[in-house]
Amino acid sequence: MIVLHIGLRKAGSTTIQHFLNDNEEALVGMGIEYPRIGRKMRVDHNNLVNELRERQSFDPKYGSLSELQTFWRSSPSNTLIISGETFEACTHAQCLRLKRILDRGGEEFRIVLVLRDLLDLMISSYAQKIKFGENTYDFDTFYQDRMNMPRVNYARTARIWAKIYGWDSLRIRLLDRQHLLNGDLLEQGSRFLSHQGTSGDVLHHQPSGRPQSEQESQGATASPQEPRGAGLHRARQDTGCQRHTGGRVA
Repeated sequence: MIVLHIGLRKAGSTTIQHFLNDNEEALVGMGIEYPRIGRKMRVDHNNLVNELRERQSFDPKYGSLSELQTFWRSSPSNTLIISGETFEACTHAQCLRLKRILDRGGEEFRIVLVLRDLLDLMISSYAQKIKFGENTYDFDTFYQDRMNMPRVNYARTARIWAKIYGWDSLRIRLLDRQHLLNGDLLEQGSRFLSHQGTSGDVLHHQPSGRPQSEQESQGATASPQEPRGAGLHRARQDTGCQRHTGGRVA
């Protein structure tokens, strides 16, 4: 199985990536690869996205798609995780190319897409640009400009990926406690890894009593036979997984 975490930007990606990076060895022991190819000392695989999108910022010293392909085709692991929030900007052709590169033949793909309330996203993005001196105009002007960008069209992003991988492959969540498993981004992300080929004992959620939201997007509902998600509390106890505490959902 290949899990592609494609963003969105400013929707908890760094929290997910730090957890995967910090627990790389423990995950390998469960047959899950979060490869250093494409990231080296970074926590994300956005350099691979840069190559896929043919951007000048691609740096081959961090690893390339061809290196990743060679690694994965010879790997004994049953799950590969690639995380890069800039995947959200990929075109139909780029998504298709990525699938052809990674598919070992009949591979199951899961596309993880975390959304954020648009108004909340706008305020956060504006504040960040002000902080780094990138804005010279007021919020209304920034808002109007951003609303004309493809990246705020969440439905368009989902359709592009669904056209290549199928709606059943998409796992979509809103970055909001009431829409996440036990109100926790990492527990929800771990549920997306639930698979008969991974370690069900480790990746099993112990219910906390909090009601779960079943109003999931198409393709986001797990089958009844699937483990109820990878509870991070038990994962830490059984495998030594450590949790990155930054970027918690408010």
